[in-house]
Amino acid sequence: MEAAAWLGAMASLILLLLAASIGWHAPGGRFKAYLLLWLLTLAALALAPIYNTPLLPAWLRLLLYSAANLSPMSSALLLFLLFEDRDIGGRSFWLLAGLAVGLDSFDLAMSLQQNWPNDRLGIALFEYLPQLLKIGFLGLSLYGLLRSWRAELIQGRWRLRHVALGLGMLIGAEMLIVENLWAVQHALPYDAAGFHATWQLALALGLCLALLRPRPLASWSPAPLSSPEPAVNEPGRGWLDWRRKRCELQALLEQQEIYRDPGLNLAGLARALAIPEYRARQLINGELGYRNFNVFMNDYRSRAAARALADPALAHLPILTIAMDVGYASLAPFNRAFRERFQMTPSEYRQQQRRGESDAAQASVVDR
Repeated sequence: MEAAAWLGAMASLILLLLAASIGWHAPGGRFKAYLLLWLLTLAALALAPIYNTPLLPAWLRLLLYSAANLSPMSSALLLFLLFEDRDIGGRSFWLLAGLAVGLDSFDLAMSLQQNWPNDRLGIALFEYLPQLLKIGFLGLSLYGLLRSWRAELIQGRWRLRHVALGLGMLIGAEMLIVENLWAVQHALPYDAAGFHATWQLALALGLCLALLRPRPLASWSPAPLSSPEPAVNEPGRGWLDWRRKRCELQALLEQQEIYRDPGLNLAGLARALAIPEYRARQLINGELGYRNFNVFMNDYRSRAAARALADPALAHLPILTIAMDVGYASLAPFNRAFRERFQMTPSEYRQQQRRGESDAAQASVVDR
């Protein structure tokens, strides 16, 4: 067996052992399930130098190939849940994922038996379409990685975004530019299979160091954001009066209502507090328990909107006016944030409050 196959087998074995350790010791939940799925698809991908040769029976090659083709989908699921605290694994997601993997697997099964595909329609359907779908899932992964980059409040996840983006850009540039463009007219100065097996082994070792340290999943895995809880321990920053800065932050939020500024971001809030941006990130996450700046702002804005919607004196105001008054630039993000916070739309919330006032008024009349 060549060196690339040995390196791939080592990477796959490490990833499988890591998945077994996480499956045995880590607490259950959606994040654990998606992490295990991602590790298993990476383990199958690392075996590409083996299942691309006739060393294995056809059914096992097909199984490993199908699992490896799930890696773009598992990456998108994990990145969105990890960085966006959102599960995108709905029916349409799995339908497209099944279509891509099914076409790819059928293509491999047929090509093992005959010269397949041998016409333009077959090539377009079984060669190009699955690749386009997988590129779409990779783009979705990149979107999940970058969407709320500046709003990240957890220092560990913020650094992890940089590492994931750097590795993804390096590997993606090598595969797209070097292997698919430059190599069309030039011979590669290195073994491409060996390169992939090497970075997969390095990734497997890096994941072991990251995931087997004490309580890594506690800081990475998503948590309910509608009711954040502050940290128990004091940050202990020598020169920074943490309690004073927390009081200043609460004054900005509750008295000056700085969240009503639609252009407010983490850097602007840090300037208002006269502290560096990373200190503001630690303050909001450590003292108030929020994990994302956008969720932090949406929580205060939604609560302010709820007070306005429940106020009989403001019953004449349109919902759009209230949304813009509390800091939203348009109605769509307001409706989405309000629904996430109160599990109902602003209109339903206003109607509920009116019914409550009507019932209270009728009860007072009956009591008389």
